[in-house]
Amino acid sequence: MINRTGMWLLMVLAWFSFSSFAEGAQQNHAVLDRNTARLHNGRVGVVFDLVHGTYDLNDAESGQPVVRGAHAEVAQWTTDDAACTRTASTNAISDELGKGRCLLVECTATGKPSILIEFRVYDGASFVVLRGC
Repeated sequence: MINRTGMWLLMVLAWFSFSSFAEGAQQNHAVLDRNTARLHNGRVGVVFDLVHGTYDLNDAESGQPVVRGAHAEVAQWTTDDAACTRTASTNAISDELGKGRCLLVECTATGKPSILIEFRVYDGASFVVLRGC
């Protein structure tokens, strides 16, 4: 659960060995359209369904989902609530984990707290960093 106090949930999802992090520098690609926001680097991928408020984390090499239909929650308010309006944006990132792209999804509704979910995918990495508040 993500709480409203601004406490960041940091979760690193790795489904390959750490040694694959250093292999080939595959570039990140982001695609935003009316219904989905996608971010992938050839090893891992994130697909956020902007219509339903759920996301999948995929092994891009095999095409198989690792996490399917997940959502975030704040005090019984969830990103998959029908009243929610969802918007997405992407930007380049560079930090201690490397270079890559960030997908930021904001979920809002009148009278409810905003939920922000940030997915970070690094060039050539086999993990996704997920933060929310």
